[in-house]
Amino acid sequence: MAIMMVVMLYAPNILGLADLSAQQPSNQKKISGTVKDETGMTLPGVSVSVPGTNAASITDVDGKYSIVLPAGKTALVFSYIGYETQTVPVAAKNVINLQLIYLPLVLRTSKKVQAPMLKV
Repeated sequence: MAIMMVVMLYAPNILGLADLSAQQPSNQKKISGTVKDETGMTLPGVSVSVPGTNAASITDVDGKYSIVLPAGKTALVFSYIGYETQTVPVAAKNVINLQLIYLPLVLRTSKKVQAPMLKV
């Protein structure tokens, strides 16, 4: 009897009729897209995260990412060294393609650094 119940519970999975591991709770949302720079070049290694959670992803060599947005969260944060960090509202979108803006070194420096004077 116990064997029959186990087979009945897992039969759809065994037969390939259901993939339980790929199912997401209905309150979560999968977001994907591509991140490029101002010239249209894709950016590998861009950090994509959900504020207030541990959910995070990184763009691949083609600038593509995929991340699951937990229930109740409404934004993604994109950050990359040398570029302006952007927070993007998700709304009803499933695909978010983004262009990051390069920040010149002058704008990236938060405080002025003065070189020491050398005596000759």
